[in-house]
Amino acid sequence: LSYAILGAVTTLDDSSSWSSQMLKGRNRNYFISRIKQDLFSGNSFIGFMSTSHMENSDHTFSVDGMANFFDNRIGIDGQIIKTLDEHKGIYGSLSFSPLGYFNGWANYYHYDKGLNLNDVGYLWRDDYTQTKLGLQFQNFDFWNIIRNASVVLEGDKKENSNGLDLGRT
Repeated sequence: LSYAILGAVTTLDDSSSWSSQMLKGRNRNYFISRIKQDLFSGNSFIGFMSTSHMENSDHTFSVDGMANFFDNRIGIDGQIIKTLDEHKGIYGSLSFSPLGYFNGWANYYHYDKGLNLNDVGYLWRDDYTQTKLGLQFQNFDFWNIIRNASVVLEGDKKENSNGLDLGRT
């Protein structure tokens, strides 16, 4: 089991006096907590995290986890995010790596319009859904001067909440 708690106060005013900043400054208060429990001899985990930005009552909660099975040949990874103003986000990944040269994956991302984690965290884009599928063949045998070679086939679909196509690869 691991855990962490962090509280911080910053000010927008430029003052060299700590007491002046705390009593008269335009302060911003932050609070972050994290708890994580290892599972299956440390090969997997489940965790909970909360962040708060007191200036605008911005509170975010998330549950995340990772599980590996069958000697790490099947992996499941994911996170669910929820804010007090009812915005949500989800990430999920399934990977398959059988013995040999092949592996595959499926990923899914969905972040509601208006989901803002950037006061205490980072989200590169809200209003976004992506589904990604991939397959890889990799050869680890030496071929003269080539130490390893791979072929990757990957496709994805990206759109916003209105169904606007944001690109495909």
